[in-house]
Amino acid sequence: MQILAISELTKNSTLENVTPHIAQEVRDTLDLHLKDVIRSFYFKSEGDGVVFMMECDSVEAARSELDNLTLVKCGIADFRLIPLEPLRPLRMLLSNGG
Repeated sequence: MQILAISELTKNSTLENVTPHIAQEVRDTLDLHLKDVIRSFYFKSEGDGVVFMMECDSVEAARSELDNLTLVKCGIADFRLIPLEPLRPLRMLLSNGG
């Protein structure tokens, strides 16, 4: 299952409390990428977080993986998770013979 994970900084986040954790956060993210959990990652152009394309068995499994990230454990960031599926109109076209 593909899941779009959009980070959201909490009201507790400041430059001073984020900066000390960035190196570990990058290592944690790369570890999930090498495990093929995070397929791709992007920086939000607004400058306030990241977006991950994830591959997990469920939304709950994705949440469990993200809960181990340093900024989430510290209460500095959280993620909004959006499960993705194939476009339904494509499936209808195929079932109607096209």
